[in-house]
Amino acid sequence: MKTTTIVLIVLALLVIYIVAQYNKLVRLNVTVDEAFAQIEVQLKRRSDLIPNLVETVKGYAKHESETFEKVVAARAASTAASTLPAVAAADGQLTKRYADFCCRRKLPRSQSVCEFPLTPRRALNN
Repeated sequence: MKTTTIVLIVLALLVIYIVAQYNKLVRLNVTVDEAFAQIEVQLKRRSDLIPNLVETVKGYAKHESETFEKVVAARAASTAASTLPAVAAADGQLTKRYADFCCRRKLPRSQSVCEFPLTPRRALNN
């Protein structure tokens, strides 16, 4: 009686161990699948963002070209001005044009915002 009880207890512990290990493997498999799904979502988000970003860049490039021409013209007027009121007016125009030119420099941040969520997801899979 004692040996059969011990054998049954050992078999029960073995079955519990096998079931626990199987559940652990299933849980890890689900975790990997979720990580890949999150990467796919982020890649889809990025692929949806890129065409919009290209169109935005085209619009900014046109605007920036026009603004740059205005900055160059304002700088030329500033250097050509000889009287104090003309210099002040030209410098004011130059400052205004240059500020308009510099405020458009925030576009590349959009791509980094899109790339940021991908990095931890990729690291999770490696």
